[in-house]
Amino acid sequence: MFFAKMAVGGISGALLSAYCPETGQRQPQLMWAIIGATTLISPILIVRCRRIIERDKCAAA
Repeated sequence: MFFAKMAVGGISGALLSAYCPETGQRQPQLMWAIIGATTLISPILIVRCRRIIERDKCAAA
């Protein structure tokens, strides 16, 4: 969870500067589409990587 929060912080700043600059054309819809796609893909990846996650959890215990 800690690493996910670090990645989101870096990505959010990059997305804001790229798609919502102070001057020039803004594209907030595209920025939110990227955030939405990331949000939808994350649980799918967790389910697909369940074996790896559980194996690491068992090895730590």
